[in-house]
Amino acid sequence: MNWQEIYDDGTVRLRISKNPPAWDVWARPAATCLPVDDNGNLLVIHEQKANGHWVWSFPGGMIEDGEDASTAAARECEEEIGLKPTRLEEFAEVKTGFPDTSVTFLLGFDLIPGQKVDWEEEKIDEVRALPIADVLRMAEDGEFGDPRLVVALLKLKKMIASKSIQF
Repeated sequence: MNWQEIYDDGTVRLRISKNPPAWDVWARPAATCLPVDDNGNLLVIHEQKANGHWVWSFPGGMIEDGEDASTAAARECEEEIGLKPTRLEEFAEVKTGFPDTSVTFLLGFDLIPGQKVDWEEEKIDEVRALPIADVLRMAEDGEFGDPRLVVALLKLKKMIASKSIQF
């Protein structure tokens, strides 16, 4: 294909091809933290996305230059909910073809107070502590806005059933 680059800011790249007609989107890899409180509950956030839609999710975002997935997940958790995990355990990496990217999912344990950042673009109106069974039900019921998160939660469910991960 003969690609023409339309946009590239280092975090997102958009290319198109006229013959055959196609388009391609690449996004910088991301990391998501599933914070686990002292009672073994997951801290789920209700956030408004840039398109105005409110979704249930977990703290996460793009991995910045010089960061690995663990560092990015811990930073995002601290920025979004004001809690910093001191122990992280990676349990899934979900790669997608469209956009061409990946998200690394980590459980965040031993939470300590941190510095929440009130980004103008990010609005979080609620943080809920939920048992893993409730979070898995939310995934099964389509209550999460990111299908990559659902894939990661399905993997987590399988790992819990096989006792290869516990909290």
